Amino acid sequence: VQSASVVRGSRLNMATQGKGLEFMQRLDTHLPWVAMFSLDPRTTDADWTTEMMQLIVWLKEHCHAHRESFTALMKSIVNTAFFNPVTGQLASYLDAQNALTARYTLVQESLLAVTGADSSLCKIAYPFFRMMNESRWVDYKKLNDCLLELLRQSAAILPADAASQFAHWNELPLVPTQDELHGNDQSDGSSGARGEQWSPTNLSATCPLPVVRATGAYPSPAEYLNTYFRLLGEDCFAGLKEGIHSLLHRQLDIRDMNVYTDVQLIAMEAQQGNSHMDGGKGVSFGLRFKPVKRITNWRACSDLMFGNLLCISTDGTFKQPLWATVYNRELLDTKKVLLVEPCTDISGSDMAHFILSMKHASPSTTVMVESPAYYKAYQPVLRKLQAASSDELPFMEEIVECNQSRGQPPDYLDAAEDDIAITLNTGCLRKPSALSTGVAVGPALDDSMTRRRERLLGRGKSSESKVTTTPLQAGLPMDDILALLDDHNADLCVDESQRRAVAHALTHRVSIIQGPPGTGKTYIGVKLVELLLSASTLPRNTTILILTYKNHALDEFLLACKKFMDVVRVGGRSDDEQLNSCNLHRMKVRRMQTFHDVRDQMSECVSTLTHTARDLSLASRFSADCFIQYATPLQIMHMLLGVRRDSWDWASYKQLCSIFPRGDLAEWLQEVDRGLLLHLVHYALRIWMPNPSIFAKLAASIKKSAKHMPPHIGITD
Repeated sequence: VQSASVVRGSRLNMATQGKGLEFMQRLDTHLPWVAMFSLDPRTTDADWTTEMMQLIVWLKEHCHAHRESFTALMKSIVNTAFFNPVTGQLASYLDAQNALTARYTLVQESLLAVTGADSSLCKIAYPFFRMMNESRWVDYKKLNDCLLELLRQSAAILPADAASQFAHWNELPLVPTQDELHGNDQSDGSSGARGEQWSPTNLSATCPLPVVRATGAYPSPAEYLNTYFRLLGEDCFAGLKEGIHSLLHRQLDIRDMNVYTDVQLIAMEAQQGNSHMDGGKGVSFGLRFKPVKRITNWRACSDLMFGNLLCISTDGTFKQPLWATVYNRELLDTKKVLLVEPCTDISGSDMAHFILSMKHASPSTTVMVESPAYYKAYQPVLRKLQAASSDELPFMEEIVECNQSRGQPPDYLDAAEDDIAITLNTGCLRKPSALSTGVAVGPALDDSMTRRRERLLGRGKSSESKVTTTPLQAGLPMDDILALLDDHNADLCVDESQRRAVAHALTHRVSIIQGPPGTGKTYIGVKLVELLLSASTLPRNTTILILTYKNHALDEFLLACKKFMDVVRVGGRSDDEQLNSCNLHRMKVRRMQTFHDVRDQMSECVSTLTHTARDLSLASRFSADCFIQYATPLQIMHMLLGVRRDSWDWASYKQLCSIFPRGDLAEWLQEVDRGLLLHLVHYALRIWMPNPSIFAKLAASIKKSAKHMPPHIGITD
């Protein structure tokens, strides 16, 4: 194809002569078609652009038997000059046809024909739809319909449920699939025996849950991660799935799950930055609804917390659920509106699917339920489990291979050299009565390294034991502390089970201390923190991370730790006034305030220095000393006498009269007191010299005059 005339002369003749099949077969040869759309925009006109768009629409309508060829052709021509959003024929056509509303329809049809070939081509149409949206001649109703169709095409991907049946566990969506939501409705119970071996190739939603191994190692790190990912997900969504099942069978107790009816989409809002939950797409949606249970004060209600998961069904059956998370609940009291954002834990098309479904949904049939479990507490952990590398799993030897052999202490309690003993201050483990003596009773410090190693490895107790006294501040070596914990007669503030817990934590990299309420788990945890921070192998200012599941537990732990260490609390939900000063946010605010104060002081000092330097610079160029040096005696005398009498203070005027010259001026200048003359000249200069604004006007006037000076005369600043 060499020119537009060749194209116009040969294109539609082939179709009108009944050679449709031959025409379609030629789609497999992309080169002439690509050349047709690659013509230089300067050699084509609006009529040629119109025929090209008609050709695209005609191809779409007659290529049902050649779908793959048409898709491949569209993928080829979208990269040609015709679709260039800046200099291409289509962009020029839209720019020049502002007054012809009817032709916009052809542009929209041709673009939808291209994007309909493959959802990945939708991005090519956005710039052109933006151009049409900016035109005042476009039919906005038709444009809106086209945009909705474009959203439908962009959402045309493999459904999440179908994809999840063949996906690996770390590729599954975080939220439940459709099969998982309705899995309880299977009456035959044919989901398989509990504990069936997990297979990465058979991971449909109806697979039985894996079981935590009570004893023995896991076959692989992937099996371990799969087990805990699925169990944690079940823990998060079990209440939601059970609640939906009860709701569909009209057996739901409203105390078990929050339900909202008459849900409708009323607004969209652009967020300031990305989402806090999913790194979302910067858009939130306003929903209006009616809660099933009566709520009079949303501010005092814990429902619809930020980040919690919402499941929306537009037909009330939850066969095609929409997922969203709470973004902002501040408008509930005043406007009865909740801002949500589509959950992107399924696929990238959820935004389009959410908009289309909610736009065409009927409020009378749309139902929304809230997850009974707080989703925001689970989601980061689920994501980290999916992102974890099975080859670099931390503590793999302990938690996967279950190698809990005694004698592998944490790295921070492992000596750099065998002949260097690690010491810990055991004062926190002793009763106040033992501390009052100022000594620690325990095995002698001169035991052999062999006996220490044997006790550390648990190969038996030494039958030889000497008792000695050691200052508490000096600390005890590790093996002596273990022997002290084994000594039932030692005066310690921990019971037998707590002694074993401390010994286990000192000799293993991973320790799990569990027990019913009131057994002293928090108490022994605080003792361990104090004991570990006293280790001689730790560098100064060592930090330790403390995580708890509930805010109250964290407050209780930190209040105990605050007695012997500096603490920083992350999170704002603390009811204890003693920890307010330790809050990370408040500490940052105080430091920022201090920073701003220091910055203001520095700015003030810089301003003072700048003015002082300017004054010094002026003084160095025109001072009293400089004036006396270069002025003649007559000029000095006239300058002093030229000052009006009322401008002098009385003392300076008396001094001026005392040095008034009576004879030769040159001799007078040499005989007069130098210091007194400097004082009088300086005083007079302050009266004579104009202020800085006059100097600035003078400098500007000189610069302006310099433009009209002859070239051989140079004037500088």
